Formats: sequence, structure tokens, C-alpha cells
Amino acid sequence: MQALQLASGMLGGEGRRHYFVAFTTPAEARGLGGFMGNYAVLTADDGALSMSEFGRTSDLNNAGDSTRRLDPPAEWDALWGRFGLTNGPGGTTGDVPWSNVTVSPHFPSTAVVITDLFAQSGGRPVDGVFSIDPYVLQAMVGFTGPITIDIDGQETTTLTDKNTAEFLLFDQYLIEDAETRTDLLETVAEQVLGALLDGALPGPTVLADQLVPLTDEGRLVGWMDDTDEQALFGRLGVSGGLPEHEGADGFQLVVNNAGANKLDAYLERSIRYRAEFEPETGVVIGTVDATFTNNGPTSGLPSGVIDNYVGDPVGTNRTLVTMYTALPVTGVTLDGEVVRFEPGTESGWNTSTLYLVLPPGGSQTLSFTVAGSLPVPNPAELADGVAPYQLVVGTQPLVEPVEYDLEVADAD
Repeated sequence: MQALQLASGMLGGEGRRHYFVAFTTPAEARGLGGFMGNYAVLTADDGALSMSEFGRTSDLNNAGDSTRRLDPPAEWDALWGRFGLTNGPGGTTGDVPWSNVTVSPHFPSTAVVITDLFAQSGGRPVDGVFSIDPYVLQAMVGFTGPITIDIDGQETTTLTDKNTAEFLLFDQYLIEDAETRTDLLETVAEQVLGALLDGALPGPTVLADQLVPLTDEGRLVGWMDDTDEQALFGRLGVSGGLPEHEGADGFQLVVNNAGANKLDAYLERSIRYRAEFEPETGVVIGTVDATFTNNGPTSGLPSGVIDNYVGDPVGTNRTLVTMYTALPVTGVTLDGEVVRFEPGTESGWNTSTLYLVLPPGGSQTLSFTVAGSLPVPNPAELADGVAPYQLVVGTQPLVEPVEYDLEVADAD
């Protein structure tokens, strides 16, 4: 009922609406999932949807000037503003702020930043922001039917609901010419979105069956400027916010590519969590062991895919690791050796941030020790007077899924 009441306004029945759409790729990780390579603006006018603008991230980077200045949420700024977003002279952005605009995993804050930045990069005011990745495009190809793309005028490739993500994440990088690769991503996104707007979108039931799993993974997220519409997005689970732990234990591992390459398609992550919980007091002591393995190649792909801009050997995966935890982190080790980390907070979570450099074929383990107390409810409200233990685990939508090994035991 809430959706029906709001649908008319969202579809431009009460005045024209404009929505920003970010196309991201987790081959180069960002906190939200991946680097934004292209964007579109959708216009909704009295129920009719059209694509009023389409372009590249580089277009937006070049569209602004040295006076661009953002006013992001304070926690977002403290964690992410230094990456070319608020650390320029006088608090201005850097020259390429759009390249890192998806650096945070908390989409409600990021969408506010995108709205502000777009207006200062030659764009119009927008009423909402969406983000989709290659797996969502692949699902959409299932709605449109196969699409054919031309590769530099020499060959054609047919993309389907089975191979679109594989092509965008791996196969396209076999092409040496960087400009051709950029054009291909643009061609795929523009063709798919155009076909959907021309009438290929299926009914609500089919749409939900295909897209809800991708929304659950954080691959399709949205934000609305209208408070009631944003509340609806929250109820539908598409808001892309960090999960709420509300007194539970929990964690989420987040990585950001720090080498400007596409090696995160080959990054494996596994997490082992061991904790002891005292039901009578709510005290928890635990360790999150996060193991990273770099399976990326050192040859056979263009330099822009496997090299980097910081002088590391070819095939090195340099990443900024941020561990979100419900409880404070008391210490961090790298393969058993104590290392320093930067503490912070975002959206009710504690953050611990540090850099990790993975050589080709290398594997390393970061261990985060957590300790603290969870709220203990009134004993009269509990069965047997024992506080329940709950664990909330968030997941960053990259290419390789995270492997989890979780175990929580009573302290006694």
C-alpha cells in the first residue's frame, strides 16, 4: 500500500523526476562494490521513463572546476573525504572526485554526496540515485534478450543472461586498447538500459524474482531524496545502507582498490570468527581472522589491468582494508605481527582501517581482536533469564564470494 501511494510521484505523475544511475565494476573494488565507470540520468515524466543523459566518469571529472566543494555527513567525511573528495585546497575536491565517489559501503551517505557533486559537475538536480553492477546488467539482459556489441569494428560478441558479467569483469580486459574497452562498457550499459526503457521490462513478479537476490547482495541499491520514499526503500531492503546491528554483535569486511588496477576480480577473501559470550553480563571477546589471497595474473593482460601507479611489482594487489565491527577493536595483527590501524566510526559501526599489499599469488591474514559488552535485556523478559546472542554479518558485493567460518561459545 505504501508503494502504491508513492508510485505516482516516483514515476513523475506529480512533476518531472530525474534519477542518477551509477554503473559500477567490482573488478576494481570500492566500498560500495566497485569503481563507477559510467553513469546515466533517467527522467520520469507522467509515467514515461526515458534516458536523458549517458556518459563516462571521466566526463564528470572533467566537467567541474577547482571550486567544487562537498558537505558530506561528518563520519563519511572523516573516513573517506581524504580520497580526493574534501581534501583539496580550502576543502575542495581533487581533480578526479568521481573516481572514488563509491568509496564508502554506506550508500545513503554516498548518494547525498553524488547528488551534491553532480550538481557541481555540469549536472542537473536529481531526485534519487541508483547503483548497479555487471551482475545486475546480466539479469537485465535476461529481460531484453541477447545484445550484440561491435569490438573495434573487427568482431562482434553476443551477450546473454549467462555471459554478460563474465565479459564485463574478465573477457573485455583481453582487449589491449583502453579506449575500446571503455567504449564497450558504455555500449553494453547504454544498450541494455535503452532496451528496458523501450518496453522490455517484465512484470513485477518476474522482476522481483530476478532482482531481489541481487538487491540482497548489495548489487542493486537506491536512494530517494523524498523522506517517505527513502523509508519505503529501507523497508524494501534496497537502500544499500550498512546493516543495523542494534545491540547485536557483528562485522563487515570492506576493501578499496589502492593500485588503480582491475585485480580485485581475482581477490579471494575468507573470514573466521571465534568469540566467547557471557550470557549473564553480555560480555563478548572475539577475533575476526580475515585471509586475503591474490590470484591475479602477472602477464597476458594489458598494463592498466595488472599494473599499478604506486610502483609495486606487476600483479600486486594493494588494497585499503576497513573492518566494520559492532564492538571496539582492541588490536590488529598481520600474519601474527602487531600492526597499527586507524580507528573510526560510520553509521553506528566501529571501523579499523589499514593498507594491505598482496604480492602475486600471495596470501595474508589480518586478525582483529574485539571486546565489549552487548546490552542485556531485563531478565524478566528472557527465557531462563539468559540473554540471546545475535550476530550480524554484512557483505561487500565483489566478484568472489566471501567464505565464512563462524563459531560463538559460552564463556564458561
